[in-house]
Amino acid sequence: MRNLKYVSLLLAAGMFAACSDNLDVNKENGAGGGDKTPAYLTISIANNGNSSRANTGTDDGTAEDSELGNAGTANENKVNTILLVALSEDESSGIAKLYAAGTGGNVSDWTNAAGTYTTDETLKLSVGTYKILAVANPYANFVNGINETTEIAKVRELYDKITEGKYVPAGDVTTADAAAAVLATDDNGVMMGNKAEVTVELKEENTPEHPAEATVEIERAVSKITFRNKMDGEDINNVYEVPVSAGTVKAKTVQGKINADDSEVTLNVAYDICSPTPNTVYVLVNDVDKTTTVYGAPEQGSDVYRLLTAKTQEEYNLGTAENKKEWYVVKDTSKPWESLNYQFDEESATAGNWYVRIEGYALTNLSKEQNHVRHIGDGHGVSTPFGTLNGNNYLITPYWADKNGVTFGADGNFTGNPATTTWFYNTLADVSAESENLTIDTDGSFKNGGAAATYYRALPTTDEDPGTVTGGTSSSNPEVGARMAYCFENSTDIDHQTHGLSTGISFVARMYKDESCTQPITTLYQYNGYNFESLKAIGEAFGANTPKKIQDLIDKAAASTPITKEDLEAAGIKQYSSNICYYYTTEIKHFDNGNNNTLGNMEFAIMRNNIYSLAITNISKIGDPIVDPTPETPNETKEAALKVSVKIIPWIVRYNDIEF
Repeated sequence: MRNLKYVSLLLAAGMFAACSDNLDVNKENGAGGGDKTPAYLTISIANNGNSSRANTGTDDGTAEDSELGNAGTANENKVNTILLVALSEDESSGIAKLYAAGTGGNVSDWTNAAGTYTTDETLKLSVGTYKILAVANPYANFVNGINETTEIAKVRELYDKITEGKYVPAGDVTTADAAAAVLATDDNGVMMGNKAEVTVELKEENTPEHPAEATVEIERAVSKITFRNKMDGEDINNVYEVPVSAGTVKAKTVQGKINADDSEVTLNVAYDICSPTPNTVYVLVNDVDKTTTVYGAPEQGSDVYRLLTAKTQEEYNLGTAENKKEWYVVKDTSKPWESLNYQFDEESATAGNWYVRIEGYALTNLSKEQNHVRHIGDGHGVSTPFGTLNGNNYLITPYWADKNGVTFGADGNFTGNPATTTWFYNTLADVSAESENLTIDTDGSFKNGGAAATYYRALPTTDEDPGTVTGGTSSSNPEVGARMAYCFENSTDIDHQTHGLSTGISFVARMYKDESCTQPITTLYQYNGYNFESLKAIGEAFGANTPKKIQDLIDKAAASTPITKEDLEAAGIKQYSSNICYYYTTEIKHFDNGNNNTLGNMEFAIMRNNIYSLAITNISKIGDPIVDPTPETPNETKEAALKVSVKIIPWIVRYNDIEF
């Protein structure tokens, strides 16, 4: 007489736990097992709020676990449908079954008790060792045509689809938030799946009274970025006082000879664009015709500055050490003065105070695709489904090889023009282009050339209860914040954690002369990192040494001759649009290595089931007139205009406190 075997399987979610299920128990054999001895499996899925976490700042934790957790909203915890796949290790038997939504928005045939979904009925399998996968709330196309099957080829195909496949949004999805929301809708809940592969052995002695048990942790397939409007329990009005020295700073100069027999002349101090270390150069502006000549520092034992010749970076790299003493580096040798970065004397500046009010934001470099389950690897071509971060490995995301194969040119841009729009929504280039023409209407709406802005939107307000944050070593944790977006995973190796590849955020602000924000700054220019309220003020900073390009613009303005954007850019001047400025940071940190000068493994990344909670903690200067489109810019620098506090939650919470 054939013995029956039974097993009880507990699926506990990284934020969720497992569900129970029922199949026909009257057949003589196990599911897909031919004449093998049957066994039975009971499943529970509990919504317990634990999952992969991450860490930033002073909180304890690692790149895998921040020690901070959050239960999430009702919709983020909903278990609406369940896909269960059990495949024997020898792939001779298995079952796949979809449990659809029933009444009350919960999965059919399951009882929900305080977030734990269970059924007392059993799933019939055959004796053996099984690999178990559970997917809660799978998206429609993922389970299209699936009901219940024990046909081993179909079970194996679905198992491979879960572990090796990825979600690719439909062609009509045009924004990152909309794409991620497919996996995080109010009606269907958030898609969740195994954090690790789980195996369970069904033996003859596993009777209904003594079932085998297994635990499967599942985690949300999306991440969430939030913004905190409170700090230490107090509302933040997002108005910041910043020191300014608009029009008061003076150009830095030195006195020196350019010929041994001549008297001393006044030279402007500047840098060229030589990579990786710019050369210090000295610029002479002719008093009469305003022509520009560039010199190098005197050789040892001499007091005469050396005339230099402009070279491109490529030409410079091919020169000998002796050649380079006579050269400096520019972008275009036909316009040798346009690449110079003039220096200003900080001590000459007279500081005053203006105010900036943060109005909105745009997220950048949000991934278009998402692996169904997490993939972990060494970053060198070897990756496997599931696994945990240990400080030496990486979260491997779609297009990993392409992103990490990017090289940078001398100008800091990607060489070869890789199709970053294949990888990302809201690319840095796209957001930068919109920042050049963005306006803010009186009703607070964002416009680009009269049409609604594509990327910029108002700061979010809390329209749902996100729950509290627990854990960590501090006596109290801040709130979660209001949701900016659900998004997909994005990571790179250490060397490619740059503005053009890491997920980042641009804040847009308006500038005022008073704290009540009633006196807007109507005209403002930026030149070599300093702000000026008029072109004339730039000339006053240089005095008699004003470069010709700038003097020409001053003369045009005095004659009421129209000045174009191209005229300004040719002189290295950027004009602010209205009273709008920008702060850009990719410092949405997944894990802080504690060193602001050295990028660390998985320091800047987006990982599923984490909440990246942002707050601006300080702004130290006026923002930029546009978002800098240079993708090579490192994510982390010694100085920043804005500081962001990022804290990450399990939902694992990762707090990012941002200072500019």
